[in-house]
Amino acid sequence: MLLASLVSGFDLDDRFIAEIMMSLNNEKIATLRKAFEQNDDDGLSLAEFVHVMTSILDMGHLMTADQFAANLIEFFDQVDINGDGAMEWDEFTSFIVEMGMNEHDHQPDAISNYFFTATKETGNHNAYVQDIRYHKNDTVTMFDFDSKQVRIYNSKMDLVHTIISNSGQVQCCEFLASPNLYAISTNDLSVNFYDGHSYQVVKKFRTPNQNTTVIRWIESEKLLFTGDTRGSIKAWDCQDMEEKFEMGMRDAYSAAGGLLSRRALGLHRDIILDIIELEGLEVVASARLSDHGCSLCGAEIIPNTPILVTADVEGSFKVWDVRNWKMNQTFKAEEKRSGQLKGFCALASTKSIVAVGRDMHVFDYEKIEMPEFSDEFPLCSALYNPTTSTFITCSNKFVKIWDAGEGKIMKVYRNLSDSDITAMCLDFRERKFILGDHDGSLHCYDFLNGADMKEFAYEEMDGKAHLDEITKLLYCDEHATVISTGWDKTVSIHSESEADEGVLLRRIENAHNTDITALSHSHTLSLIATGSADSRLKVWDYEFCRMEASLNEHNSPITCVQFLDPFPALMSCDAGGNVILWAVRPSKVKNRIMARWKNRPANKRAGGKPQAAAITVITVACKFAGETRGRKGTSFDEAEGEGEAEAEDDFVDKNMGSSEEAQRWIERLKRLTKNRAKKRGKKDQEEVEEFLIYAGDERGNVVVWDLLPTMEGLMKEYGGTPQGMGPSEGPLDVTSLQLIDDPQAILTSSTDRLAKLWKMNGTVLGVLRQGGPKRGETWEFGLDTRAIGVKKLEDGGKIMDEVREMEALELDSSGEEDDMSSTLTMMSYDPLAAGGGMAGLARAEREQESVSYRKTPKRIPINPATVGRRRKRK
Repeated sequence: MLLASLVSGFDLDDRFIAEIMMSLNNEKIATLRKAFEQNDDDGLSLAEFVHVMTSILDMGHLMTADQFAANLIEFFDQVDINGDGAMEWDEFTSFIVEMGMNEHDHQPDAISNYFFTATKETGNHNAYVQDIRYHKNDTVTMFDFDSKQVRIYNSKMDLVHTIISNSGQVQCCEFLASPNLYAISTNDLSVNFYDGHSYQVVKKFRTPNQNTTVIRWIESEKLLFTGDTRGSIKAWDCQDMEEKFEMGMRDAYSAAGGLLSRRALGLHRDIILDIIELEGLEVVASARLSDHGCSLCGAEIIPNTPILVTADVEGSFKVWDVRNWKMNQTFKAEEKRSGQLKGFCALASTKSIVAVGRDMHVFDYEKIEMPEFSDEFPLCSALYNPTTSTFITCSNKFVKIWDAGEGKIMKVYRNLSDSDITAMCLDFRERKFILGDHDGSLHCYDFLNGADMKEFAYEEMDGKAHLDEITKLLYCDEHATVISTGWDKTVSIHSESEADEGVLLRRIENAHNTDITALSHSHTLSLIATGSADSRLKVWDYEFCRMEASLNEHNSPITCVQFLDPFPALMSCDAGGNVILWAVRPSKVKNRIMARWKNRPANKRAGGKPQAAAITVITVACKFAGETRGRKGTSFDEAEGEGEAEAEDDFVDKNMGSSEEAQRWIERLKRLTKNRAKKRGKKDQEEVEEFLIYAGDERGNVVVWDLLPTMEGLMKEYGGTPQGMGPSEGPLDVTSLQLIDDPQAILTSSTDRLAKLWKMNGTVLGVLRQGGPKRGETWEFGLDTRAIGVKKLEDGGKIMDEVREMEALELDSSGEEDDMSSTLTMMSYDPLAAGGGMAGLARAEREQESVSYRKTPKRIPINPATVGRRRKRK
């Protein structure tokens, strides 16, 4: 159903886009383009776009007007890549073409590659295999030329049994599922039936005149069909051993009563080579695949997949996607001895290919190697996208989109980067994701189809965003900018608002003396914080990239920093497990330590003894009066354990002063937060009621700290001894931690290759697994998909009301057509007359004049010598 995306709340349904593409003929494309051109370079607003599309496309046979409008709203939001509320012709055509090109490339069932596994002997060193066939009982049979033996193999291609015919030489072989028999035809005009367990002859019958060349069992009809050298196809009842009928011969008599010839009946008049059953046939598609340079020896579709495999006698295999007839792979079976490939079969259970000549060649299909994990590689990030109601996970090789309602994979984006992916973030509209990699490249991709939309590349950085690995990425929603750090010791701020390329706004060169390992940004405070491997913490002004402070209290590499918005405070953590709470501007005690402690959870590998563990990721949950969120004093871990709170004796910094001073500092923060809440339009009586810090560490623990009440309360409640991950073979760093507002949950990812969803009290809601949930596991993310769908339909109804008002204004005009109505009556456009559909769109895109986008002025990179100066690059 085309409205599946609306009912479930998931991203735009590909079938709706396909329906639009199929409906756009030459005239409609011309009309649509004219509508865009009437608005010059401003593009179409949402209401104008819906008005145009509902005028030129009739979807009444598929959905109501409100449903169509709801789908168009989702379509508009996805196409409007720069988020300016207007759709340009260039955006529209580019999106349609990219969707067509990437329609099947990123599906979970996207075709993987075959790889060579083994070469085995077939039994007779000198003979060629005449025929090989896979059967529905997951066995493979093969026999040689001029042989009386049929060899039976299991799905691992281990020889199970050899049937020796007591009649003539074997011509063909078939397995009959319901009676569990092997039917073997021989050149003495007989068909012998062997039991599938004992392999003993149980019955036989003789064919009248011709040698049988092919046997096929049709399970649904319980009939055995045979083809012979004369071209006849007969159906047999294997129970009674009787011929039921001959194909095409039931009406073989002319009106005069004479017997018609096979030529007159349009029947086969030569050897029958094969009989194929077409199950559940709805559409027959044909394609001419001409990439082979010699005769084919076979072609097979892997059952329940879109994979078509063809092979020629020289041993060349080609793998095709029958959804678009695109060739995905070419590989070759090399015969050790001179000769030709005689045939092959595909195993449905494993998707493997077994090819035979004089030898047997086995090719295995790439499979999910770790179905119980979220990815085959450690995860660097996992995020929830409320706009599409999906999760996105990222490892160094793959980006995967998951259905939030069921916890199942929807799409897998492969080969997005030439090197390992190291960082990821979403844009403010949550329609794009941005990836940084090991080489320093930074790209922006379409969330819906994985298309590479733009690159952040600069000449001074060798055509990349950084000279070395990108370590951290942050997106500033308010300014549509991306903040990145790298091993090249630079901090860069890029504009992401341009449609065709990223623009460098500011750069801090040599921000640290060693690798930058931590990054945080506060829009409220207009500050950036960075930490490095030399234990140095620095605070920068976001606007001018001027260094505000250099803080040197840590004695281990910085692992994580986090601004505690809306408070003027900063939390920093190091590899030794130390946690320091700093005051920053505009506090009067800025750059001073307010508190410090050490994260020391119990370590199961050390007998439960508390041991220091570095905090790797932090996120903040701020609750105002009247809101409900979380549970303070909670601690939980990635192994689903729970812990008890425990006070630290040396929690308060010895240089900080008395707890009364800390109390006064907290009260000042509360007053400041209350004032900021007023500016955001909140009620006067509303202020911060609860302020929770969720932190994940290198051993997989996630702990919750309540920082609000007072420092004395914090000293008792800040953390404790959460359960560890237990014994493991390697590090299990928590690499990302996100709080989800609706429904309330916590999403974490780790180097253990798992992404987990938690309740606010530490109970596991579900685990994202490539192969689906384990037996007994449930997925309990309380996503109200129906409410999401209803909301989208309501939005569609509101847009349709606006469209109807626009139409009424057109009818009430004084007889003069406005631009829009004039556009909708023009149904011819010469440049597109030669083609429609995808060809018309492609042609229209080529003819469209290039759009001149506004460029943000570039500025000279900032270093310690030029910090604070705002000179434009010439």
